[in-house]
Amino acid sequence: MASTSNTGELDINVRRTEISDATKIMQLFNSSTEKIFGRVNVVHLIEKSVLSITITDDQETMIGQASFYDYPNIQSHVVERWEDLIISNPKLAHCSPLNTLFLHHFVALEGYAKGVAKEIFKTFFNATPYVHYCLLSVKKGTAMGDSLNEIFSPTGFISKLEGSEYEILICHRHDHCPTLHIRPAKVEDHDDLVPIFNRQSEVLKETYGDYFLAELIEAQNENNKCIVVDVKGTAVGFMSLSKNVNIDILTSCFELSPFNGLRRPPEFDNAENDDGKQASETEEPTDTPAKTSRVTSIIQTDDHDSKKDDRKHSTKGLHDIFSRPPTRGSTITIGTDTSDVHFKSKLADVYDDDDGSSFDGSEEFSEHSGSESVQSLRSRNDMEAQALDIKGIDRASSAPVYQGTPSVICIQLYCIDEKYETRSLDFITAAFDFFPNFDYCVITVPHLVPEFPLLQHFTRVTPKPRSTFPQELYLFHHYGLINSMKVRNVKVEDVETISKLVQNTTGKDMLLRDINLYNMARRDPDGTDIKAYVAVCLNQPVGVAVIRKEENIEYIRSHYNIEDFIYYNHYMREEHGHLHHFVLNPIYSHFSKYFIQEILRLSKKNAIYYPIYPPYVQLNETKPHSLASCLANMVPIRARRQVQYAVDELKHNAPSNRILQQMDNYMLFHINKKLVMEPKITINARIIVVGASDVGVSFLEKLIFSPHMRFNNLKLISPNGIPGQLKPNSLRNQFLADSYCYTQQNYDQIALHSWVSVIKGDVKAINRKSKYVVVGNDTKVMYDHLILCTGCRYQYSCPTGVNVDENVVNNETTVPYRYFGPKYSNIFTLNDQFDCQAFLDWLEEQDFINRRDHVCIYGSTIDAYTTVQALLEYGIEGSRIILIHPPAASPINCFNNSIVEEVVLKGLKEAGITVHHDLILARWEIDESNETVVGASFTSDNKPVQISCSAFICFSKLGIDYSIFKAINDSCLVYDGRLVIDSSYRTNDPCIWAAGPMTKFARRYHAEAWTHANFNSKEVGLKLAETVLSILDPMLESEAPDAQPDIIPVYNHPKTFLTKLPGNYTYLHTGKPSLNISLDSMMVQPNYGHVLVTGSHTVDTQGYFRLHINQYRSVETVTCLSKNEIKVNNLLSLYGIHEKFLNNVLSRYKEGLVSDFYQYFNEPWATAIFHDRFHDFREEIKEILFNKQVEEESDETFELKIRKLLDEDFTFTKKELQQLGEDYIKSCKSSTEKRLLTYLSYNTYHLPMYAKPGIV
Repeated sequence: MASTSNTGELDINVRRTEISDATKIMQLFNSSTEKIFGRVNVVHLIEKSVLSITITDDQETMIGQASFYDYPNIQSHVVERWEDLIISNPKLAHCSPLNTLFLHHFVALEGYAKGVAKEIFKTFFNATPYVHYCLLSVKKGTAMGDSLNEIFSPTGFISKLEGSEYEILICHRHDHCPTLHIRPAKVEDHDDLVPIFNRQSEVLKETYGDYFLAELIEAQNENNKCIVVDVKGTAVGFMSLSKNVNIDILTSCFELSPFNGLRRPPEFDNAENDDGKQASETEEPTDTPAKTSRVTSIIQTDDHDSKKDDRKHSTKGLHDIFSRPPTRGSTITIGTDTSDVHFKSKLADVYDDDDGSSFDGSEEFSEHSGSESVQSLRSRNDMEAQALDIKGIDRASSAPVYQGTPSVICIQLYCIDEKYETRSLDFITAAFDFFPNFDYCVITVPHLVPEFPLLQHFTRVTPKPRSTFPQELYLFHHYGLINSMKVRNVKVEDVETISKLVQNTTGKDMLLRDINLYNMARRDPDGTDIKAYVAVCLNQPVGVAVIRKEENIEYIRSHYNIEDFIYYNHYMREEHGHLHHFVLNPIYSHFSKYFIQEILRLSKKNAIYYPIYPPYVQLNETKPHSLASCLANMVPIRARRQVQYAVDELKHNAPSNRILQQMDNYMLFHINKKLVMEPKITINARIIVVGASDVGVSFLEKLIFSPHMRFNNLKLISPNGIPGQLKPNSLRNQFLADSYCYTQQNYDQIALHSWVSVIKGDVKAINRKSKYVVVGNDTKVMYDHLILCTGCRYQYSCPTGVNVDENVVNNETTVPYRYFGPKYSNIFTLNDQFDCQAFLDWLEEQDFINRRDHVCIYGSTIDAYTTVQALLEYGIEGSRIILIHPPAASPINCFNNSIVEEVVLKGLKEAGITVHHDLILARWEIDESNETVVGASFTSDNKPVQISCSAFICFSKLGIDYSIFKAINDSCLVYDGRLVIDSSYRTNDPCIWAAGPMTKFARRYHAEAWTHANFNSKEVGLKLAETVLSILDPMLESEAPDAQPDIIPVYNHPKTFLTKLPGNYTYLHTGKPSLNISLDSMMVQPNYGHVLVTGSHTVDTQGYFRLHINQYRSVETVTCLSKNEIKVNNLLSLYGIHEKFLNNVLSRYKEGLVSDFYQYFNEPWATAIFHDRFHDFREEIKEILFNKQVEEESDETFELKIRKLLDEDFTFTKKELQQLGEDYIKSCKSSTEKRLLTYLSYNTYHLPMYAKPGIV
């Protein structure tokens, strides 16, 4: 958030500098700017800085700006070794890369320079809590002006480089942000502290009375201490500390293996599972006041007497104590003997442990685990001190037992005035001074409390998969106070220590191999440079990283939106690095940004990339990756939609091989210098998504690709887990029609498993009061926001149960709503790729292809036809496939196109497939010996039909699964044929959201016919995420529920089907969301528009192509049917484009110049239209039309002139059109042409087939 101050007569806002500020910054240059800082490229300066700060007034007028780097602006060759230049100066002896940055640029509006400089440096030190010095290097004798002279003081250090003498000046943190004075609390501080507490929350006062704080301070003893921040005799901050911590609860609910269960082991971590041992030996306390226990956090009634020891930082046992550093990368599956629920932890949360001691598959969690009660900590934003009942917390009955003395204190209560909260780390230093014999300090916070500055120095502890502990646990080790960390190149003597550091890390062998390769040759056998670095603390490596040069930066630029985060043209090729390994001891996790910053500086890189490959990919063993522990500090990069090129026709005009090369799909993470210090908003709210539908995946994608946010508690509940985890199989993908919301490539490029924990199972119940769902038999999953998006799935076909021997006909039967009978192994419902894979596995096991048995497909949906074609491609003869259509609920078939329907029927006939119409399932014929279906009986409008089959596939009914329906109904959520929601996706419970085909809008919207099933599921999930983010993201303004309009949201994305139909035809249909209305009925409407058709289904060499252009001359529907390959990505790009962009396709078609749309859109001229940034180009053209003035002296824009004419008369006369054309040429044509050339030039790596000015 921007801070506000007052300088002179100006109200100012302080924020980070953006590239768009460059022009305004240059306007502040004066004669002294170049003398002090030299000539600078402002864009380059901002792009490569560690931190740039801008000050503007309330009118966004630039007042001042400064840029800071991690090396001096003397010469580029001292970037990686600048500390060697100043080591001899006593005034600079304490400066190190960890605590020092350099001023590279400063400008200010004349007359405000002094005030601007003070505000900038105050903001600078507040934003960089570990930086204590800012240095400035200038040529000797340079006059800097009063503003900088007041900030910097001389050091007397002179450096001679290349004939010039440079002087180093210094600015100290304590001159702008002095260290807080911490002292023991006194009862007299009560009056100072109460207003601070009350400003943030009045819960404590309401719960414990007016004098609870005074009583807490008065009750201090050797086990409980209270400390305050004292500023000029006034208490402005408070912290209550206790060494009475219930370690047993924390051990059972959190993954504390990397921290030895918060104990100090005698020599090393000796955690083991032993039911016969107690986790701790305790004795009854004698002096714990009752009033104190009412406001404590994880406070136990037992007191551990720790031995007094020397508080000096010792290097002995540093790696023995922390032998399980998390690499945040491995994926595990946890199951129990008592539940059918399986857990998969996200990559960003897992603490690796190769021997499995951290995660034991035999862990069982009981519903009741003791009678103790625990008080929750309330932060400065939520000072609620109500007791939390621990009886409902699930804990492991066989938790690891850790040896050693408990060595942890906890923060019971904490608050600080917002003015001083950036210096809250000073509290922790004082806390360990009051409890000198303890190693850890822990704090728990409610999930819905935003992460405040103090927590940014703590390490979040991962909850155990089955934990229902109601708060987040953060910890800090006293070693984290050490400011002597240094990053350097790996040495041969480091190998042994590094081996201990990474001994339990996934991929440790690959990491050590790269370390040895670096020590031996500094490069790979193919000549690629390797750089390896260690983070050293107390003379021991506590972190290690390996990077190489990014060899595929052209591929990355063309396939990922890295230009959302970097100004690519200002980076040289060698400035891009590729991260292969990154491990950091978890107690130093708050230094991970510094480690990354130093890696960038020492390697002379400015951007680093790290890929996460899908589970099925075999990693390259020559240049391997291990799972990096710094993912939380990096930003995920969205993949770009690719143009499908006609390479054979383009020949030498096609993009380079670096762009077109085929590589394994992966999700890309990125960080650069200006992102290192970019803060992220941490969201600990427990967001539970039920259902891995397109809506659910889209919702999760939007959240994890929010670069300024980090979600710690995203969970997906689904019977089969995350889609896209199976190894690609072209045949398996052909069993179901593709909505093209997500392809296999898309799933690989978003890698949901990197941020989302997966719970495999079905939701059986929802407890709205306690806010948890029951998964499987008895597993509780707590939530703060519950997202229901299971969608509709194919259900078991339900037999009517009538006796066919009595010649019952269809109109005499009633089909039950839901099937509750036994499930048979050879009856299948295909709803996702996991179901399709299971069916394929069954076919293989049964050797079905070599048998003569029949397979019966019951349904008339597009998926039924798709499955027929898949079975034919599998090798099953058409004569063994029986397609049965139940009576149609609507006269409109699934294609809504008579030509496509004719092709499908012809394909079925040619393949020899038997087709039955208007049959209703009466009963299955069961082989009692093996409990399988051997046939089925159906009623018809005439006589019954009996069919023998060995496999039965149900496509007759789409509906909500019974388990989730029962959970919804039992929890009293409003259900009216579908789950009822409002326009903001909320159910009648404000904490439960829902979207997708399982929902319907409330009746007050009068939109019974419109549901989410009519729209693009990916867009529905995206808008759902935007609505939820408006509540979670403090950067967005949340709209009050009462302000929501009583109209349903507007959706613009097309709805798409892609499949392969009998006859080996590829079928693509994409069009505007609409109701289920017959195509013939729509075409007779006067405003339907134009239908352009080329080819015919009878011409195999060309194929059928139907283009519908609406009344506004924009493409509204594209339908393709062909035996040839269809460039799907390209054709989907046509939707919504005006026909003028398509080379006047309407007039050309009418003139008979277009005979084959496949060939027409395959021509080189159309390539730019298919580019993923063409939409942005169109928006830029609109901006020109909206803002360009028709006359220089007039304020009337081209858009306003058109609107004015439309208001007068809806139609234009010939004269008016002529005048508009002249006005366009005069005012907009030149700008439009320049924008077009810029678009083609900037994307020339994708669009080399277009000639540029100067070429012809």
